[in-house]
Amino acid sequence: MNGRAAILAQFGAQFSDGGCPLRQDFYPSEYAEDLTWHMVVQPGGDLPAARGQSSMVVMGEKLYVFGGVTSYMTGKSLNTTHEFSTRRESWQAVSVKGATIGERNSHTATLCADTCAAGRDGKPRMYVFGGWGLRPCRVGKGECLTHLNDLYALELNDMKWEEVDVNSEQPRPYGRKSHTATFVGTRLFVFGGHAWVPDHDADNEYGMTSKAVGDLWYIDLAGDGPFTWSTAYTTGDAPCAREGHGAAYLHDRWLVIHGGYAMGRGARGFGYLQDTYVHDTHAEQMVWSQPPLTGKLPEGRSFHSLVLLDGEIFAWGGSARSGFLDDLHILRLFHNDTRATSGEPAGVPLPTGYDNPVNPRDMVVEEEL
Repeated sequence: MNGRAAILAQFGAQFSDGGCPLRQDFYPSEYAEDLTWHMVVQPGGDLPAARGQSSMVVMGEKLYVFGGVTSYMTGKSLNTTHEFSTRRESWQAVSVKGATIGERNSHTATLCADTCAAGRDGKPRMYVFGGWGLRPCRVGKGECLTHLNDLYALELNDMKWEEVDVNSEQPRPYGRKSHTATFVGTRLFVFGGHAWVPDHDADNEYGMTSKAVGDLWYIDLAGDGPFTWSTAYTTGDAPCAREGHGAAYLHDRWLVIHGGYAMGRGARGFGYLQDTYVHDTHAEQMVWSQPPLTGKLPEGRSFHSLVLLDGEIFAWGGSARSGFLDDLHILRLFHNDTRATSGEPAGVPLPTGYDNPVNPRDMVVEEEL
């Protein structure tokens, strides 16, 4: 497969009426050129259990599904990994070794391979950050649902988990769920989510509260540990605090944030956002900008999927004021891309200057399918 002949895939979900069970069906769109979905009716192998809020990464012809919640009533989640072969259309449970990663859902799983992996030891890894899971209660006995801020890596050649060696003397992101984590080069950028943060007015013994946040953190995973989390100090027009948004990266430089949910924001204050922000990670002072878009904007949404394919960003599904969605939109970065012959990658926005935001004229068409 090459170019747009890549794979878009959906695994699991929950129907909008709330009465249907968690799903374990699988829909790959094997041919992004004509955007044809088909359901794998009878996949072979060891089919993963039905779940929600799991994660999926793709490496070559294999998809890796990790974690997810199996009961919203009890909060029970998983820490298992399954592999799907797109060539054989077959599942298998992955036998892992190494560290034990806790059960969780609403986390992020992000692939570091090829040039990203070359910054460390060349081995591909799936990095899992944060999420929401049962842990021993801080006060009293038993288990409580907890916002997590740990970072684990699954080395995909040997299937070995390791807890990433993070500098304990430096700050790290607050525990969170429903955030995004995106590799730009060897740096993993974590933005937003629903977090457990200090609050002097909190009516509890912890002095903490849970709310949507709009902070941006990164950790450079090149070389050997310990690795250090850093707060990204930014300028420009930054996105508001949100959760359930989507993120994609462009040409190992630009981080794109779309949509999400923010209480009291969005159309008529219903919280569902339809905005798009671009973050220039190469600028000396990292710069946010909000490029104007043409075309019909997707309905404001949260908990949707956002992926980059051949210089175009695809947004699928999500939750909106009108209910659960099954629509697919494309953000085309150039309407008539004549820049490829100049040596610049096709479909990638060009900056007005190395330290300036993305030229807003470069994001010109948004198309609904």
